[in-house]
Amino acid sequence: VIIDSDIKITLDDTKDSFLAYTEKFDVITSKWRTGINSIDIQKDFSQENIDQGIAHYNDAIMQLYALPVPKILSALHKTELSYLRAELTLLNKIKNADKDPMAALLAGQNFQNMDDEFNKKMNEQLQLFLKTVNKA
Repeated sequence: VIIDSDIKITLDDTKDSFLAYTEKFDVITSKWRTGINSIDIQKDFSQENIDQGIAHYNDAIMQLYALPVPKILSALHKTELSYLRAELTLLNKIKNADKDPMAALLAGQNFQNMDDEFNKKMNEQLQLFLKTVNKA
């Protein structure tokens, strides 16, 4: 669970702050997606692919923790971080298949479910955000 004190929340909820955040967020997540899409972890469980995937997740997570977040977007930001960390945990389970093959198998099966759950949760958070903005 990620709490407010784990991330850099700014009280600046101006349009400029919002735009700066979304631009930086898009750069971070686009770079992560491009990196992940360049390797096919789900089809090729080679150590090299898994290590590259873990590196892409770690980079994105570290950058998102360092990114100042307007308070109004903090819930969305924490959701993104939570799911990236959860998927990183699954990758680490897959990486350690030689130590715990059952955990690796379950992790591989749950990877797509995690992505689907993430998309659902982000849509819920986005709808909540839009309701909040529309009330203001």
